Amino acid sequence: MKIKVKSEIPSALILSLHGELTLNNRERAQQEIEPLLLENKNIVIDGADLIYVDSSGLGMFLEINNKLKQKGLYSLVFTNLTPVVRKSLEVTHLVQIMPVYNSEEEAIAGFGQSWRWRVPSNFVYIKSVSNKILESLSFLNLDKYFLTEIR
Repeated sequence: MKIKVKSEIPSALILSLHGELTLNNRERAQQEIEPLLLENKNIVIDGADLIYVDSSGLGMFLEINNKLKQKGLYSLVFTNLTPVVRKSLEVTHLVQIMPVYNSEEEAIAGFGQSWRWRVPSNFVYIKSVSNKILESLSFLNLDKYFLTEIR
């Protein structure tokens, strides 16, 4: 089992899992993921290369999900799952707790990002607010023309 941070955006980490997640390697996998939870970001599991997950691996996903919820984050979500892994989540009804999306973009959109800022009513803050909005939209890879219009 190999785990790597595939990408990082302001609201989430996308973790790519390779191989099999079983009782034999669950503890090591959990030790690799635990420090990532300290970043207080939502987590997307890209399972394109995850061949198999046994019940202990599913239990690990539940534990991670519970830790995310305790931090006030969204549920652990999955994308690009192989048919075998997807079936495991469906049969155990875990898809009702931890959603499965068809793409990373859908998974990230599923987090339902919202922002709340308090800005003093002063023109001095226009540029910093504009920059913050554009920074928050950066993960969408919007067209430069559209970003100029927003600015």
